[in-house]
Amino acid sequence: MEQTMIDKRSPSLRNFSPNPSTYKSEKVAIADGESHSQLAEVNETGHVQEVERNFSLLSICSVGLVTGNTWAALGGSIATAIYNGGPPGVLYEFIAVSIFYWLVAASLAELASSMPSSAGVYHWASITPGPKYGKICGWFAGWWNTFAWICGAATMSSIASNVVVAIYGLYHPDYVVARWHIFIGYIIITWIACCIVLFANRALPMINNIGLAFILGGVFITIIVCAIMPSGTGHATHSFVWADWANDTGYSSNGFVFLAGMLNGAYAVGTPDCVSHLAEEIPNPRKNIPLAIGAQMSIGFITAFLYTITIFYATTDLDAVLAAPFFPLTQIYLQATGTIAGTTGLLFVIFFPIFCTLIGTYITAGRCLWTLARDEAVPFSNWLHVIHPHHKNPLNATIACGICSTILGVIYVGSSTAFNAFVGSFVVLLTLSYLASILPFIFTGRFNRSSQESGPYNNRMIPGWFQMNDIVGYTVNIVSCLYIIVFVVIYCFPYAMPFNAASMNYSCLIAGALSIAAGIWWLVKGGNYKGPQAGLYGQSEVDSDDGRNVLNGIHVGDSDGIGLQLTRTLLQRENTIVIATKRTTSTDSSGLEGLFKARGSRLVIVTLSSDIGDEKERKNTVGDLVERLKNEGVGKIDTLILNAGAATSFESVKETSVQELQAHFHINTVWPIRIYQVLRPLLLASSASEEGGEKRIQKKVIYVSSYLGSIGGMEDETPSIAYGISKAAGNYFVRKLHFEEEGSGVVSVAVHPGWVKTDNGQAFADSLGVKEPPMSLEESVSGVMGQIDVASRETNSGSFVSWKGDVIPW
Repeated sequence: MEQTMIDKRSPSLRNFSPNPSTYKSEKVAIADGESHSQLAEVNETGHVQEVERNFSLLSICSVGLVTGNTWAALGGSIATAIYNGGPPGVLYEFIAVSIFYWLVAASLAELASSMPSSAGVYHWASITPGPKYGKICGWFAGWWNTFAWICGAATMSSIASNVVVAIYGLYHPDYVVARWHIFIGYIIITWIACCIVLFANRALPMINNIGLAFILGGVFITIIVCAIMPSGTGHATHSFVWADWANDTGYSSNGFVFLAGMLNGAYAVGTPDCVSHLAEEIPNPRKNIPLAIGAQMSIGFITAFLYTITIFYATTDLDAVLAAPFFPLTQIYLQATGTIAGTTGLLFVIFFPIFCTLIGTYITAGRCLWTLARDEAVPFSNWLHVIHPHHKNPLNATIACGICSTILGVIYVGSSTAFNAFVGSFVVLLTLSYLASILPFIFTGRFNRSSQESGPYNNRMIPGWFQMNDIVGYTVNIVSCLYIIVFVVIYCFPYAMPFNAASMNYSCLIAGALSIAAGIWWLVKGGNYKGPQAGLYGQSEVDSDDGRNVLNGIHVGDSDGIGLQLTRTLLQRENTIVIATKRTTSTDSSGLEGLFKARGSRLVIVTLSSDIGDEKERKNTVGDLVERLKNEGVGKIDTLILNAGAATSFESVKETSVQELQAHFHINTVWPIRIYQVLRPLLLASSASEEGGEKRIQKKVIYVSSYLGSIGGMEDETPSIAYGISKAAGNYFVRKLHFEEEGSGVVSVAVHPGWVKTDNGQAFADSLGVKEPPMSLEESVSGVMGQIDVASRETNSGSFVSWKGDVIPW
């Protein structure tokens, strides 16, 4: 890309919005590596891409580990389980619940790989039950999941505030903690975290990477300190850590105490969906989301298990821990280090990871609420679904989550067991949302294989990169659901006996009230609610010869996102078969397969090398293209979109080499003409319905050109000889085709797509001294599609037009 070759004073470039792709070597593929992944996955949600893709695989793994933060969550909430068996109870309960959550995580990873969406379980619960029950399942799953994360944010703010108060109390022995003190810290910490999420969106990957360093470094430091420092006073016995059961709940059944105590572990490990809510902010989410879930669950378990063993071996007086006036972990650290300074250091070591987790929790909660709002499933959707134009994030939705969390904090002032209520509500609501997506997945035969609908109206889902075979899959899914069903009930029991109004378990009240609110809003808005539409209709089995009003389009090339957006747009039309090309057989096309497909639509992907000529047209070239298409069930083509291009030289006439001229003519002129020659029989073919007397579909050849191919609009200071004359020759081909195909009725049009807001478009704008390109990708393709739709022998056939329909001089 040689931007310096474009004269900044050229009025033709400014007035006619040149195609930015002409200043970058265009790939001869519709699905080609990163450029494909960056754009194609988004429409799995059925929504236009609005948020920026800031996250890499490393940073998304960081988000999972930081938001999950298993060891810090387990330590910070240890008061929830320490009464349920003492140290052995905490350890064994954590192991047991982790096994169940590994199964839940595998179930969610499979769904995330099949249907990547920032809506997460809300989206999956809308799809897995099928069209009949998908709306109501998705509705409740979305509400449960969103408010679970708000409760999760409340718990993290509470833990962080308790740490701050505990540090203050260490240096003020006469200090008597009051719940309103913790509430003040809760509010301050909540809104600091919210502001970071609101106003530092582009820095979030870096913040999460820093958080990952805090988490891994923090657990390492804590393990080392707690393992070494008690050597002077002695460690706890093996029996104390592994065998001495201590039931301080008031329940007589130790078995029930064990099961109820698993709540602490469920809170610590039970966030496997968190990374799924960033599916629209990461490349290739079909693969990267399952990988991130796996990293989160495995590393989280290992660090938390080692951390818990270490702190219990450092604990010598369990009664003092149980009697601690606030934050029992403080007493454990004090016993481990024997000094206030050492305890303070360890509390700071856990505070920073917890604060980073709080940031990650608000990232997730805000995006959950945003995805609900964009489907108009919550009140004030018009305000909540807005993506801030400058910060590029769901700012309003994140603010709303902060407000809800603040309101929950008021409960802390009025109840001594409010923290447990937040923990219980988080676990109950989150697992209910998981149940709403996994249970229908089982009943519909996994990937909706048991659907009785067939043909263009089937609702089968497409498996993703991560897929379990049916034996393993059914086992994992069923056990996951049984765990959720049983333990949702157990986690709602009072934490201890006897209980009163102040010590009651309010998880069931919070979860029940939210469910009632969701039900009421369903009665108000459910009649007009459509829910996420993407994924309801996956790979279609439509036969091109039997389908009616079927548009078979083959795209050749990639115009920096324009070709991909064309594919995406076409697939949103019902009864449409789109043939897309990729450069080599090894090119990854998994993301392309995840594009949203309307009813009766399907995508055919073929390899198409640019080799042409009698000696070169062999396998995977135009030479065997017709045969390969027929093997895919494509016997006719109605619209041929030629979107290939090369632009590697913008030298002047005297400086342009013969090789550069030949290379540009090969890709921009000769190859499109050769493709037309090979596919002409399919263009002229008729479907059975057309032969039966129904209206014949008008066949079209669309050549994606550029204003730089206009001779009449050329400025002599614009050095574009190789690219310009190859596009001008392509325009000649379009005009010539118009006259040659008069008898057949084939329409031929050259279309200039405009200057689009892509990365390359912005780079070109910078070279011209222009703030930004004038067009969005959606606007460009919408215009191009408009010209394709209206194209006919009577309107613009044989013309060179812009995306707006303006005739451009030859």
